[in-house]
Amino acid sequence: MKRITIIMMLLSVFSKLFGFVREIVLSNTYGAGVITDGFIYAYNLPGTLFSVIVAAFVTGFIPMFTRIEKEDGKEESIKFANNVQNVMLLIAIVVSVLVFIFTEQFLAMLVPHASEAALVYLLPFVKVAIFTLIFTCIIQIMTGFLQIRQAFIVPLLLAFPMNLILISFIVISKSVGANILPYGILLAYATQAILILWFAYRKGFKLKFYINFKDKHLQTMLLLAVPLIIGSATSSIGGLVNQALASGIEGGISHIGYATKIGGLIEGVFGLAIVSVMYPTLASAVANNDHEKASHEYQNAMSSLLLFIVPCMVGMTLLAQPIVEFVYMRGEFGADEAAVLTNVFRTYSLGLVSYSLYGLIAKVFYSFQNTRTPMIISVGNITLQIILGQVLSRLIGLQGITLSMAISATVGVIAIFIASIKLFNNLDVRALSKEISKIVISALIMGVAVLAIYTGASTVVSATVSLLGAIMAAVVVYFVSIYILKVNVVTELIANFKRSRG
Repeated sequence: MKRITIIMMLLSVFSKLFGFVREIVLSNTYGAGVITDGFIYAYNLPGTLFSVIVAAFVTGFIPMFTRIEKEDGKEESIKFANNVQNVMLLIAIVVSVLVFIFTEQFLAMLVPHASEAALVYLLPFVKVAIFTLIFTCIIQIMTGFLQIRQAFIVPLLLAFPMNLILISFIVISKSVGANILPYGILLAYATQAILILWFAYRKGFKLKFYINFKDKHLQTMLLLAVPLIIGSATSSIGGLVNQALASGIEGGISHIGYATKIGGLIEGVFGLAIVSVMYPTLASAVANNDHEKASHEYQNAMSSLLLFIVPCMVGMTLLAQPIVEFVYMRGEFGADEAAVLTNVFRTYSLGLVSYSLYGLIAKVFYSFQNTRTPMIISVGNITLQIILGQVLSRLIGLQGITLSMAISATVGVIAIFIASIKLFNNLDVRALSKEISKIVISALIMGVAVLAIYTGASTVVSATVSLLGAIMAAVVVYFVSIYILKVNVVTELIANFKRSRG
């Protein structure tokens, strides 16, 4: 595990915690009602909607940029980056204008069960926030460019000014009116775009107004992107279907959003850091036909990810109730809402490992410019999720939606991992399985310890003190266990640290 990955994880922790402050301020100010639903939906919709295009362009951008720079030089690669970004901006403008004009018809399809009270906020919020698509294009492409230049820290820092702006607008809105909330979203994204362009310029990027649809590199990337677009589209459709199912329950969208936000904290802290460092390195190794290095990067990234995600999944599932109450239960967010959210959060947590692993393994395929296999698996995965969501939501309510996500993601990650083995000639599956077994055993030992400690402590001290004490004890128990079992990725990290000190 690289030291930059550890630094990114620590930075992500502070970034995500700041994001949680935003969520807490929102829930404390408006609870889980129509205003919160409108804000969360407007905030997430542009990314959900345009991820179909953004994911395809950005994922294909890194390996293609690396190849162009190696074969044709820096000037051509910068020209290619501008072409990709400007094409994305053109598409974003068109989509934004269409959604702005046909917002009512658009929402009628996406949230058909939304009440009139909810639409009072959904309609104006979406009309404004949809224009964040334009800034999203800049942010995502420049993030890819900075990752290629090994500048991993800057994109993480952008979350701080974004959340500061959003928190300010939420607080101010209580006095001047909720109608200013979507403008806060727009300003937050615009600020991010301006800052990341400035950092990219310092790393050698030169902004040019250049569009060439006939560029052979763009055409090659677009050809590879077709399966990516289909795969991303299925994922977006799954998210939109979940929101449509939840929209029939007051506060349903908020509960799903809050549950995924807590899980997203863990996935974002560890998954984002590891994948961000691994992907450019892996893409470079594949471009240079260094399959031994590519195989090592893959195994190391998977072990590193599981090292952190598996114990988090166990802990979040066992301590779902105290976690939810600690994070959200204050102000307008009461005990009844916390009880509903606990069940939703617990079932979502069951799929945490699968959500994180799928993203990592998909990137491995993209490094090999194989976009077809993840597309096929993604289509099957989301189809299963939609079917299960329809059935389980009718049987057990909101938690059926997140349970369907967890089940389908687990099926999908098993399928894509089996397929990934064929990409490498020298992937040591036996050694990887042994490493994973040690991590799982350590996490289970930790789970028994954390449950016993929390149960015992909660009878003596407050729930908050019991939760924090159980978490600290869990960290100690887990890392003692993985050290005793000699998990390789930890052993290597300790050895690297000792060498750097020497």
